[in-house]
Amino acid sequence: MSIKSKIKNDLYQINYIIPFTLKYLQNGKVNYVKKALPYFMKLRVVKGTGNRDLSKDIIKLMQEIRMNPVKGSSFFYTLDEYKTVAAKGSFIGNCAIDFDMIINHAFIDYAEKAIAVGGIYGERAKNTIYGLQVLIDRSIIAIENSTQSLDKERLIWEFKRILNNPAIHFHEALQRVLFFNQYLWQTRHRLNGLGLLDRVLDKTYHHDIREGIITKEDAYEMIIDFLKCLCEWYEFKSSSLMGDIGQIIILGGLESKDKYFCNDLTYLFLKAQAELKRPDPKTLLRVSSQMPRDLLKAAVAALMSSTGSPLLSNDDVIIPVLSKGIFLKSDVYNYGVSACWEPFIPGKCLDQNNVLKFDFFEVLEKVLSQNELSEVSEYDELINLYDKQLKDSWEDALDSLNEQKWSVDPFFSILTEGCTESGKDISEGGAKYNNYGVTTVGIASTVDSLLNIKKYVFEDKEYKLNEINGFRLKNYNTNKKLLQRLKTSKCFAHDSNSSIELTNHIIIKSNEVVDKHINSLGGMVKYGLSSPDYVRNGKKTGADFAGRLSGQPYETHISAYDVSYTELVSFAGNIQYDSPCVNGNVIDLIVPPSFILTNKEKFIEFIRSSIKLGFYQMQMNVLDSKTLKEAKMHPERYKGLIVRVWGFSAYFVELPEDYQDQIIKRAEKIYE
Repeated sequence: MSIKSKIKNDLYQINYIIPFTLKYLQNGKVNYVKKALPYFMKLRVVKGTGNRDLSKDIIKLMQEIRMNPVKGSSFFYTLDEYKTVAAKGSFIGNCAIDFDMIINHAFIDYAEKAIAVGGIYGERAKNTIYGLQVLIDRSIIAIENSTQSLDKERLIWEFKRILNNPAIHFHEALQRVLFFNQYLWQTRHRLNGLGLLDRVLDKTYHHDIREGIITKEDAYEMIIDFLKCLCEWYEFKSSSLMGDIGQIIILGGLESKDKYFCNDLTYLFLKAQAELKRPDPKTLLRVSSQMPRDLLKAAVAALMSSTGSPLLSNDDVIIPVLSKGIFLKSDVYNYGVSACWEPFIPGKCLDQNNVLKFDFFEVLEKVLSQNELSEVSEYDELINLYDKQLKDSWEDALDSLNEQKWSVDPFFSILTEGCTESGKDISEGGAKYNNYGVTTVGIASTVDSLLNIKKYVFEDKEYKLNEINGFRLKNYNTNKKLLQRLKTSKCFAHDSNSSIELTNHIIIKSNEVVDKHINSLGGMVKYGLSSPDYVRNGKKTGADFAGRLSGQPYETHISAYDVSYTELVSFAGNIQYDSPCVNGNVIDLIVPPSFILTNKEKFIEFIRSSIKLGFYQMQMNVLDSKTLKEAKMHPERYKGLIVRVWGFSAYFVELPEDYQDQIIKRAEKIYE
């Protein structure tokens, strides 16, 4: 069948094939194009019989998928990357189910309640059970017929219990996570998180330890095996860039105001992630001033493996903020995050946290292009113009969210509180929480630009506003001296009152607009000062007044090239995190390995002090510019080099060149 005929076979297929193919094409290398073509040619959308219904299509899909289990594993984990389903609307993803519901409880109990609702909701729940049972039955047959060295008796026993019984044993619980993870990927969900695994696996782990069935060393080997399985189908699972997979494991965290949770598994997952040295799955550690120091030490040891994990999420800041009108306090201690860092509550939320990006610097560009600049005689007038345009831009962006439509999702509905109780699918707003999340870029360019305008135009009076803007529009080709001065006049991320006050002013003005918006499903909208689009959006905007030229990347999240770690943390601790500015606010650091090796205890204390100072979230690359430059020149020698890209980790040599250059540029600025 020709490519043209294949696309015409099902128009919904375009939504799947094109982004997946572009993921390879955007790298600009022939070998990636060659990788894309087999998916493009072989991918088939499976349709059920009779009237189109996603739950029926999934039954047919489960009957047709190819069984190709991971070799050399004690688990059974398989995925057919060439078959999928189609549906109207966007598939729900970028989140995680509550794995406690399928490990420590019986899935059938939730499904039967959904079936009892009756009508189309109950019918879809019934079809979902049937589709899962088809997958289980086919998996058992594949296990029985396998020529691999497997504990077939154990696996068959585990699979027969998946739907109707809580898990008893640790291996069984891990196998169950893999089974439902497989189901999510197979049914076209993307960026599938893994939830609070050290918590939900605690019961089965301690049962087996207590009964003498396994040792801690046995559990560690199982975790290594489990993580290796999840690493499979790396290319298929990647979203907008290679490595953007979303399989994030949440570890640790406050259980109450005065009690921090961690267990053996918290340490074992951190150790295993570091030992494997693979970009995925990644880990997020919920930190607190109440956490044990040896856990923070284990986290730093994991960071030294240079996989970009774990990301640190500060419960001392996040939990109080999320409790203010976003989630109930009874839920917030169980928060997880979406594929990167955006908070939500597994098993209770529709929350789609990356439905829109907002560019603060585009707002300033509109101000500079739509107003007669010669009439702006004071800095406060410019700020007032910015505030007005900020309000208008936010309102336009938020209005566009009402056009968002979601595909029906009976599986997520069964496992999401509120859906069965209301008889409404999660796509229709049946969840307990139905929030949308917005990511943002350009805050640093905006703050630095406004403060530099204040200095050079309104205080020092070296330039008129329209004059300095003219130099910007010409990309400073006619005034290189000014460009160099602007590069050394940055304030964002520095511990200065003017920078902190302006950043908080922009947040407050944004909050006034965003907080009033109710999305089409009845939920709120939250936003954060982090986004994966700092490279892409930078390409679309002109030069700023902070030394950034037209088309160059924005600063990464909350970061700066020319600021010390302690000053950056102090700045971040003074940002006014408040609803709805809660959708990820990430400090991004690059730390040379030699710095930690020679200051390990001090670095641990730096992290502990930073938690107390009140950062929201922190991630870091532990690497040096020399290695990065060599990897770019000789990619064949550095195939295993991993870097943190935005909220995920990836192999450096597989990134597009502009992302490689941006990471190198940042690393060059770090004192080594």
